[in-house]
Amino acid sequence: MPQNSNVQVKFDQAVQDYLLWMIDRGYSRSTWNFYERLLLRFGSYITSRDLPWKSVFTKATLHDFGRECKLVQYEPPIRGLARYLYKEKKINSSLDKKEVLLPEIYTRYLRYYKNIRQVCERRVLNTRRVLILLAEWLAEKDIQTANICVEQLDRFQAEVSNCYTKETRQHHRSVLRGILSWLYQQKIIRRDLAPLIIGAPVYALVKPPRF
Repeated sequence: MPQNSNVQVKFDQAVQDYLLWMIDRGYSRSTWNFYERLLLRFGSYITSRDLPWKSVFTKATLHDFGRECKLVQYEPPIRGLARYLYKEKKINSSLDKKEVLLPEIYTRYLRYYKNIRQVCERRVLNTRRVLILLAEWLAEKDIQTANICVEQLDRFQAEVSNCYTKETRQHHRSVLRGILSWLYQQKIIRRDLAPLIIGAPVYALVKPPRF
């Protein structure tokens, strides 16, 4: 059997095991459906390149696939699969990034969120991921948190959040509302922007109404 056939069989089995693990852990259908589609695309990519197994989960392969894939959120499914295989001792290293240091203001909010709101560690970690996205986007646009306005938050959602699934976008909005309310309470921003963070309307009808 050719090398790429062996790698494809190994990769397909890894994806199947990982998706079953996700379902068992309670991930939403939309999330694991998205992961499945992206991982199948990644599997086709590594097969077409005739990559050996040791080269599949590397930063170079991830980078090259991203350039060809041209999807903003191509990394989470592949990193998630690599993390799962690493914990199962089927690969030698994961693709996890080094821990990103958040600005002090976001660290303070996370301490408040964990201690005052008394939420579980998983929710704290999920909130932290969204805050990292926000902090990185603001830094890229050279925007100070104290000067943030609703138009900029709309841009953040359009450029970053809209690349995720519907459920994840809802989570992003929830995190944004939480930190914005806290920033206003701490008098870091002058206006409470939390009520202005809303999603697109969802209609129960087959066709949206016309006006």
